[in-house]
Amino acid sequence: MSNAPLDATYTGFIKNTVDALLVFEACLSGNLQHVARRPHDRERQQLITSGSVFVYEEHASGIKRWTDGVNWSPSRILQNFLVYREMNQPFPPGKKKQAMKRDKKPQTGVTKAYNQRSRATSFSNMPNGSAGPGPGFGAGPGFVADPGFDAGPGFGGGASTVAGFGAGELGDDDRDLVGSLIDSYDFKPNSLLKKTITITYNGILHHLVSYYTVEDVRSGRLLRPSQHPILRKHCIREELINSQSFRTPVHEELTSDEERQLWHSRQAIMPPRDQFTYAAYPYSVYPQYIQAHYDPAIPNAPALPNAHQPQGFGVEHQNVYAPPPPHNNNYHHHHPGGY
Repeated sequence: MSNAPLDATYTGFIKNTVDALLVFEACLSGNLQHVARRPHDRERQQLITSGSVFVYEEHASGIKRWTDGVNWSPSRILQNFLVYREMNQPFPPGKKKQAMKRDKKPQTGVTKAYNQRSRATSFSNMPNGSAGPGPGFGAGPGFVADPGFDAGPGFGGGASTVAGFGAGELGDDDRDLVGSLIDSYDFKPNSLLKKTITITYNGILHHLVSYYTVEDVRSGRLLRPSQHPILRKHCIREELINSQSFRTPVHEELTSDEERQLWHSRQAIMPPRDQFTYAAYPYSVYPQYIQAHYDPAIPNAPALPNAHQPQGFGVEHQNVYAPPPPHNNNYHHHHPGGY
């Protein structure tokens, strides 16, 4: 298993807890893959890039600490996440990680120049796409974000210098991306950021690690799960919402009327457990929940492949997350290719 190819779970941007929960739900449902190991040294340049999102289950993977070879600042709390920012140099061994005293001259912030970790595409990792690595999500060949792509609240067009960086002042939208990691350390220009969150499900820890650059987010290159035509239709199981110790209630992170309306409508129409469809996977009974209602906002969303089994997880993983066997006829059994 250690030599098996490793791919990101998803490619895009995790803005808030709802985005993270949608990815966790897709992993638990079998539509996205957990990763079974950390990237090897030779894989890091390709995988540790803006837009890569990795989800791993601590028990099955044996990963106690995610390592990626990047020089990170100390972490800062950002709502329900921890955020880190890439630095030019690591801290010397044994030296206390103190914030730097900065003069007031404008610093070199996030510039338009791309380094190797900045991606120009956000749709390379979807099941219907032929381009890009991995079995994650993509919108198919030729699907790229044009200049008019609406990436949601707080997402602006690209510019030579991202607003707030190198200009002295930072707006609230910038702090949504970097937290307090503005000029306190020797950050790289166009530095990579890492954002992490952990949940517990059935007593097992699941971790999400995401990477992005400010410019990739601002330019709309990275699609959020809540904007993805398939992922946004997932019903997040109740345990992922109400059984966590989140610092910030999920609904308080929603910044736009559209986000709040979507969230509350999902909560209101979520059917009882016996009204979810139950999809059968080949060689297994791994669970998949699909919303029973039709979302008119997405008239022609592509279907997910239902032969998608999480990488590195077998019967033990399936038994942990599988719901009780159906006891009535409200379940609809779908076989491969059935939806």
